[in-house]
Amino acid sequence: MKFSEKARELSKQFWDGSHNHPFVTGLADGSLSEESFRYYLIQDGYYLIHFSRLFGEIGDRAESNEVKDIMFKNKEDLEAGEIAVREEFFKEKNITDEEFDNTEIAPTADHYIAHMYRQIVESEDYIGVAVAGLLPCPWLYQDIGAELIKHQSPVPIYQSWIDTYVTDEFNNLTERHIDLCDKLYDKANDDQKERMLNAFFMSVRFEYLFFDMAYKQEDWIKL
Repeated sequence: MKFSEKARELSKQFWDGSHNHPFVTGLADGSLSEESFRYYLIQDGYYLIHFSRLFGEIGDRAESNEVKDIMFKNKEDLEAGEIAVREEFFKEKNITDEEFDNTEIAPTADHYIAHMYRQIVESEDYIGVAVAGLLPCPWLYQDIGAELIKHQSPVPIYQSWIDTYVTDEFNNLTERHIDLCDKLYDKANDDQKERMLNAFFMSVRFEYLFFDMAYKQEDWIKL
């Protein structure tokens, strides 16, 4: 089996759970509260800044020209596309730079980012581990977008969010990332293969938790 096939099978519970989470279904039917979506935008803004940096870090460390090309292209596209769209969402929801800078990062967002940075450290002997840890974000969003685009959300900004993940450019970059993981998995030894699958699984689990975090507007425990 390919890496992509094994990884999807391993993470099926949380992958399907994200599809069925009330945050995601609420985007489609318009039932998601404005407060939860606004909370999500701020936390996701923090996440995307680091996600972009992670692509660059992996690209800098990679020896393979193919890995470098895909990582740097993903970084470039993320900054030109998804992050730019988020800025428009910020304007529409009146999220100022001051509010963004002064909003504390939620536990789940912080832990997810830490997990992906940790994969860079743990992939010193094989860059495929870190590459695999980044794949669930674009791949799951591509999959969710493909499902939600079948129905028009009654909330324009929710539909704009959905539209972000069904463009040809986004799909092409995601497919290249999937193909790269399959190639890197084929070249890996048994230990590296296991670590690639674990990095992917953990990221899929965090994706589910990120939606749950936003839906519940998670906060740190106050003592």
